[in-house]
Amino acid sequence: SIPGLDKFEIANTSVLIGMVEFKAGRFKKALALFTEALPVQQKKYGKKHAVPARTIFNMALVHDELADHIKSMSLLEQSLTIQKSVLPQDHPDILSTRMYIARLHSCAGNFDIAMPSLMGVLLSQKQLFGPKHPLVADTLHNIGICHARRGKMNSALKSYEECFTIRKEILGYEHPDIAGVLNSIAAVHASKKRNEKALPIYEAALKIRRDALGDSHVDVARTLSNQGVAYAALRKFPQAMKVYTEAKKIRETALGPFHPSVGDSHVNIGNVFLRKCAFTEARCEFEAALFIYSKSPLRSDDPKIARTKAIIDRVKRDEKLCV
Repeated sequence: SIPGLDKFEIANTSVLIGMVEFKAGRFKKALALFTEALPVQQKKYGKKHAVPARTIFNMALVHDELADHIKSMSLLEQSLTIQKSVLPQDHPDILSTRMYIARLHSCAGNFDIAMPSLMGVLLSQKQLFGPKHPLVADTLHNIGICHARRGKMNSALKSYEECFTIRKEILGYEHPDIAGVLNSIAAVHASKKRNEKALPIYEAALKIRRDALGDSHVDVARTLSNQGVAYAALRKFPQAMKVYTEAKKIRETALGPFHPSVGDSHVNIGNVFLRKCAFTEARCEFEAALFIYSKSPLRSDDPKIARTKAIIDRVKRDEKLCV
């Protein structure tokens, strides 16, 4: 206990600490704090109240980072139901929850659900806050991600650049959110085979993330992984292997050995071996990835699992996959 604070104040403080842990990439610590605080808040305020709804929302974000997207969606919908019963429909909490639900739909490929919802949130946010606000920028970033997943790279880049302009003006260039959108802009260039243009943008994003978040943050691993894709496309395999290996180590430490992103790192390393015609090493990496995916929260029909099985089968048949 904390002297001078009752258990309800301690619960609210735990949520604040949990948010700090979440931003620092310590997701399991954040989840433990949110989970402990929630029943205390529900006892204090009732289950249908904006305060516990916000904690449920925070728990959903953690589950998303831990790749338990089904649990994340369930919690977001639970939070939204409560919020709609106690808050105005254009309340910022409701808009944020709707945005994250749309984001999950986008990640699942449900673009016809995601995009109209994101555009509706954006319109409401602009009416509520004006066109230049961090939450408006967040939604623009997610609209760009949805466009990119649909293969509409020009539309994605437009949304990313608008997001970048707002964030730079409001947050300054050294903010981690700037790094996030720079990472996305670089990914568009990489998708268009402009890898030489993408690499310095990734490097700028990486520097911001290292300086702001530390070398062991999962967001650093995300940028390192994307850098590796660009290096591999340019046949700079030693550089690709170096950043892929660093990303894998960060992910294993921060997220645990059975997080899907650790499996993704094994796939990336396997692809480098494959392009170097090192089939035995490649197969080991792909099999490690498949094992991790099987132990992770991914559904058994996840496309990652099918793709990894397919490439293992091709390697087993000794197909000439190196190019």
